[in-house]
Amino acid sequence: MNKHAFTTILAAQALASAAAMAQAPGDILFTDEQARSIRLIPTVGVPSTLHTFADPTTRLAGITQGGDGQWYVANGPFPVGNPSASSIIRVANLFTAPSPSIYNSGDPLQNPHGLVYDAPRNRFLAVNNPIQPMTQPELPGILAVTNSSMNFVFSGPPFGAPPPAFRNGTYMVADPNSANDYIVMAENGGMFNPGTPDGEASTMWRLSINPGTGNGTMTLIKDFSTTPYGVLANSRGITAIPGTRDFFITDVIKDAVYKVTLDNAGLFSSITEVQTGLNGVESIIFNPYTNKLVLDVSDDLVNPTIRQMNLDGSGLVTLTTGHARGFAIVPTPASAATLLGAIGLLAARRRRR
Repeated sequence: MNKHAFTTILAAQALASAAAMAQAPGDILFTDEQARSIRLIPTVGVPSTLHTFADPTTRLAGITQGGDGQWYVANGPFPVGNPSASSIIRVANLFTAPSPSIYNSGDPLQNPHGLVYDAPRNRFLAVNNPIQPMTQPELPGILAVTNSSMNFVFSGPPFGAPPPAFRNGTYMVADPNSANDYIVMAENGGMFNPGTPDGEASTMWRLSINPGTGNGTMTLIKDFSTTPYGVLANSRGITAIPGTRDFFITDVIKDAVYKVTLDNAGLFSSITEVQTGLNGVESIIFNPYTNKLVLDVSDDLVNPTIRQMNLDGSGLVTLTTGHARGFAIVPTPASAATLLGAIGLLAARRRRR
């Protein structure tokens, strides 16, 4: 091997090492609403801020990785203006030199919460959550977003529609047991209950995407007006446990986390209270690398914290401070693997010369 080849390989190895160190499987990403930042909780080391947005109207929510390997975040300035200033922001090179740009913005996007990457159709699905005060008509539902288009895969019912109705949608997660299906939470839309803040119970829905048209249909899974634990009236966060039919949800008013189990047909089977006393618990995600749940405990924005616990509610610990309106778990770095493969190919070619 000549000196030039050796130098090239050393440089590539250094670059691969840097890419690997920048992120690790099981690292936790979250959007901090109060700090207008994307932050990282590493599996080893101390939490850090990856990027802070300068615009004071920034109000971050869901975060997910796109098909291009870059990261995307939902942004919903409040109140929703006319026209809307809501957006989906693409952040390139998040772990090295973050470079944000607007992926798509404006109407009909209104205060997006949950954001997922719909891989079969190479697009994003965003949960519109238009809330008062509004200076234009509310447009609730689920939007399909690309960099050149936005259209509703499901349009929510008009205000005042009788229950059950999809109302005030929040977060969604892919159903690991049903291709083209997503499970979506809504703060309201259940049966009327005068003892709840909004007069309605929370609801859980199944969004089924038609592979041919890309449009969706929404079917009710559970109206939480009746549970063994009373009425759930402000349920928001949801995460799925692959290999099971279990979903974990949060309720801001109950300050609790629940396990919801579906049957083989994808219908509601049971609900179990897992943890209580979590003041204002909102976002939630399952970390498959640690087999733990990661939670946002908003504490009415007084002393918000990010916590972690086992699936049975035990082992509750605080990871850091901050109010997470969106979580993501960092997958295995593809960049390092790609670079290492290129190194091997280069070395083989040099040996054959």
